[in-house]
Amino acid sequence: MSLFKWLVGLAMGLALAGCQEGARKRDESEDRYCAMVARWKADAAAGVAPKNRTGWPPFNGECK
Repeated sequence: MSLFKWLVGLAMGLALAGCQEGARKRDESEDRYCAMVARWKADAAAGVAPKNRTGWPPFNGECK
């Protein structure tokens, strides 16, 4: 196998691995966002004032 083909194969493998990791990080980020929005809503339901709530308000919209 020529060096060029080997390098092209290596580059393609690294690109594919990067794409898969990006999807995993997006999933983890969305899970964290939804957990923090749930905390914000639980505090709201308990009557906690907005400035004293934990979590995040749904600034990116509601979770699915």
